[in-house]
Parts: sequence; C-alpha cells; structure tokens
Amino acid sequence: MTQPLICGFVQCFNESERGNIRRCLENMRQFCDEICFYDDASTDDSVKVAREYTPHIIEGDKHCFQRELFHKQLLLEYALKLNPRWIWWQDCDEILDRKGTEGDLRQLAEHAPAEVEAYSFFLVNLWRSETFARTDGLFATEWFIRLWRVIPEMHIKAEVGLDRPSYPCHIRNPVRSSIRMLHYHFVDYKRLLWSSVGGLTREELVEAAKSHFILDQRNLQCHRVPVDWFPKENVPCDRWKKPRSVPFEEMKTWRDIPDGEDLLC
Repeated sequence: MTQPLICGFVQCFNESERGNIRRCLENMRQFCDEICFYDDASTDDSVKVAREYTPHIIEGDKHCFQRELFHKQLLLEYALKLNPRWIWWQDCDEILDRKGTEGDLRQLAEHAPAEVEAYSFFLVNLWRSETFARTDGLFATEWFIRLWRVIPEMHIKAEVGLDRPSYPCHIRNPVRSSIRMLHYHFVDYKRLLWSSVGGLTREELVEAAKSHFILDQRNLQCHRVPVDWFPKENVPCDRWKKPRSVPFEEMKTWRDIPDGEDLLC
C-alpha cells in the first residue's frame, strides 16, 4: 500500500448551513490523500456532509470550543495512524488558493528539503464580501503554520483556551510558502458581530471597537482579490462593492443590521 503524502484534518461545529463544510472538504480532497474530521457536537447535518468525503470522523459528545487544542491533538493522533508523510491543517471556513489546490501544495510536500519541518501560509481575510480582502493592521501580517512534516512522537500542547499555538510543539523554523489560504469567516459581517460581540449595546460596541482591531474599521483598507487566486469552482460572483471605512459614530450592532442589508455601500 502506498504511503499517503498528505493527511489533512479539520474541526467543525455547525458549518453546514453556511456552506463552509462542503466548500472546505471539496477543496481538501483535491490535494489530501486522507481527511480526518472532528465534529464538536454539531446540531446540524455537518457530520452527514462530512461522511460524503471521508470515513475518518471523530464525533464529540459535548460542544466545547475552548477545548479546540484537545480536539486537534485527537485528530493528530488519528491522522498519524494513517502513516502520512505530512499533516495538513485547515479550518472549515478556509480554502487553499488555486495554485495550491491544483498541485502546488503536493509539489511543495513532495520536494521539500530534508531540513524543512513545516510551512506557513498567508491568510487572505475576505472582508464583508467574497471579492475584497482586508489588509490594514494585523490583517496584513497573518501567517499560519499549516503543513507539518511527520516525525516520531509529534504532538500538540493541549490546553484550554483560544489563540494558542495550533501546531506541534517541536516546530521552530517554518518556511513561508507562496501559496495562500482564503478565509471566509468575515464575509458575513452581521454573523461576525453576533458570534463575537452579539450582546453589546451600540455604546458598548463602540467602546469595544476602540481596542479591538477587528471591530475598528475607521482606517479600513481592502484590495480586490485576483480571480485566479480562487479555485475555479470557488470564483465568486462579482457583485460586491468595495467596503468603506466605518467611523465609530456610524457603527451598528447586529440587531441594527437588517437581514440581507447591503453593508458594502
């Protein structure tokens, strides 16, 4: 039996309705030999969709996003049993760019110098649209370690909480790849507000935005994402207007934004 070159893994909680899980798995199966999937007790049909793409599924019995690193370690242990040469990590609301999807990622892994332990990839944050990406502030510097060479006893430091290293502990010197990740989390601005600061009043939202780089859009900078960055099956309809800066006095809570409102004018 041929040793898998790349085994990918992904975590999920209720990503089916938004179309994220199918888009993600359609993308991953083009460059991964195997896919391992952890479902964090979804209440939608995410697991049903995932079974169309992989038999390697771990189903959590209780939703706990704060334990995402424990879930990643479980996925890593499962993936290692499949004996791949490389491990690939991807979130449900992400896809690899066109050149990575169509062969460049596999070429990168196949021909990596022996001293390379991992590769990092730039995150293109689609902002309030599927055709523009945000580039101001920290959005211009987001690199994430996604592709890890398998070594004996590799593991992730599992601890409760978010925004902690999501890659194996031994990695010290990742090499930056020219391949990009396209991130859809910020496309739906109303959903973003609900998931992050849903209960705040307008006054509280404005105050939070003064120290929150995601909410502060006073000096918003966006660029149009080249069409050829998108895999062919993910090229968006060109119906989005360029997002403009939003002064504090014009900020709206999620309650103030009607469903379907064009936020881009």
